[in-house]
Amino acid sequence: MAERRRHAEVAGAGLGGLATSVALAQRGWSVRVHERSDSLRMFGAGIWLWENGLRSLAGLGVEKQATQRARRIETLVAKDENGRVLMHRDFGDRDRMMLPPRADLYDALIARARELDVEIVTNSLAVAARPDGELELSDGAVLR
Repeated sequence: MAERRRHAEVAGAGLGGLATSVALAQRGWSVRVHERSDSLRMFGAGIWLWENGLRSLAGLGVEKQATQRARRIETLVAKDENGRVLMHRDFGDRDRMMLPPRADLYDALIARARELDVEIVTNSLAVAARPDGELELSDGAVLR
């Protein structure tokens, strides 16, 4: 008897929804992502990625593409309104911090999702997620 493949319905094709869909698809799940907008687009300029985030992106198979144009942050200094240093942090090769364009991260996740046959449905508004695992859409459809 063939084993039934697990399936996930994901609400939202933002960074979190796409990362979740990629992680599940890499583990053999079939995944469908519901995005309320009529197209996939990212807002914002950059995104700070610390070592743990970079390792997560590597695990998803998107680190290289997502950080190709990133600025590497060597030192981070936070000061108060009087110019006094509140925090000073140097970064090295084992504890990196990078600032890629947010759109590069988004595009890398979309490309990886498509590579893994994740279905991305636009104009699909999720209105409720139930504790029993059902996702309700604005058109009345209830998905398990």
